Amino acid sequence: MSATSERPFPLLQPASASDVDAITGNDWSAFCNLSTLHDHWTMKPWSPGQAGYYWYITFDDPKLRDLVSRCQATLAHDGIDPVPLDGLHLTLLSVGKVNEVSNDQLSGIVDVARASFVRGETVRPQHRPVGRIS
Repeated sequence: MSATSERPFPLLQPASASDVDAITGNDWSAFCNLSTLHDHWTMKPWSPGQAGYYWYITFDDPKLRDLVSRCQATLAHDGIDPVPLDGLHLTLLSVGKVNEVSNDQLSGIVDVARASFVRGETVRPQHRPVGRIS
């Protein structure tokens, strides 16, 4: 997979989108067949001073932080740019570049999100196993 690839990863989808073992096996197989890895900083180069809006899920689970800390320590000499433990997140959505999203658009996104929470449409905790890490 090159740094300029527009293909999804993994290229082939699992046999089942609801079977955790099928998804994990499919992802692991795809990862094992990669010839090259690129850091995510080179996937979408940014201009100096560029900023953007993103929707994140953040994590504050002590067990997850401990696991991440151990993984980061193991990978410390591999050129990995670790995410600080207090900044662990999963990016759900790139809303857009700051100069391309109007204040009205941003306010609309925030209003919809807040209204969802007011109506009680909270995000229920999701418990997902962490797949292979070696």
